[in-house]
Amino acid sequence: MTRIKRRLILVLDLGITGLLAWSAARAGTLTSGNPQDVSAVQQRIAQWTEGYNAADVPKLGDVFSPDFSFEQQGTPPLPKEAVLKGYTALFAKYDSHIEVDTRELRVSGDMAYDRGSYIATSTPKGAAAGSKPLVQKGRFLEVWKRSGGVWLTQRFININDPAE
Repeated sequence: MTRIKRRLILVLDLGITGLLAWSAARAGTLTSGNPQDVSAVQQRIAQWTEGYNAADVPKLGDVFSPDFSFEQQGTPPLPKEAVLKGYTALFAKYDSHIEVDTRELRVSGDMAYDRGSYIATSTPKGAAAGSKPLVQKGRFLEVWKRSGGVWLTQRFININDPAE
């Protein structure tokens, strides 16, 4: 396995699991904007979360814009294709689950953002089954754009909390 591929899988194991940036906005979420637009973005957030928790790469990838990028401290931005390949590799090695707390969701015109925190747990499969799960906590900021009437994630910024 190449160094770049190993690094991508590690980033996905520990970082992108935080994308994940995403769950349906909770009762304590601060929101602003047209209520129909806020609801539409919340539905897309829920779609991503459901896709992640079901290891369904096409479902979660459907929320990404063609020019999507994932950014995290210490690593170069990753384009959509690399992120989707990383999810495929992650789900092949781990049973993964994410809990997301969206704290703020703001919509203005055809742009929106949401931010919050997450806890992602990845439990090894196969020969590594029974090993200790990897737990990653962090925070995120996600930028959305409406294109053709559909809300798509354009940028995802992940900030991992220090390991415990």
